[in-house]
Amino acid sequence: NRKEVFTNEDIVKFYDSYKNNVSEYSAAIVLILETMMRGQELLALTIDDINFEENIITIRSAVSERFIDNDKEKGLEKYIKIPKNGKERIIYMTPLAKEIVEYMMKQTRMKCRENPMNLLFPSYLRNGKMRTMDAFEIQFKQLCDKIGVDRDVRMTSKGNKKGLSVHALRHTAITLANTAPNSNVINTALAA
Repeated sequence: NRKEVFTNEDIVKFYDSYKNNVSEYSAAIVLILETMMRGQELLALTIDDINFEENIITIRSAVSERFIDNDKEKGLEKYIKIPKNGKERIIYMTPLAKEIVEYMMKQTRMKCRENPMNLLFPSYLRNGKMRTMDAFEIQFKQLCDKIGVDRDVRMTSKGNKKGLSVHALRHTAITLANTAPNSNVINTALAA
């Protein structure tokens, strides 16, 4: 039996890490669980994509990387692309999602001197530049280790490490939503 999604106990630990401000990434992780958005979409999310009057988040873009001029020797560059489904979509904010978005906006105002792209979750240390998925994955793994969440990391037959990642948060949220329709993912985990 291999772990395919995070458990209710894991979700509670992520939620507690947000409530106790364990990591600057804790809020982002709980927001993914609460909204089912992709990590790449969260990193490209701007404050302009948030509509508090209508209580919605509009997903318009996602962050990605590519080889500069299609040449591996030149390295990678970040770029903004359209979401995976090819068009924008709307996510309705639960009260918890709204609380987290407001918290992230406050943190960005306090910790980021510049925010030229008006990002919801820019890099605080790099003057408002967009965070990378690689950095998100590293911080996510460190948080899991810190709060005792098992990501079921193992070696594949080809010698590569495999385990639950940031994207598994989305799969976890979708799985819970399918087993408990019309419910709040975090509240479902807290009640279990």
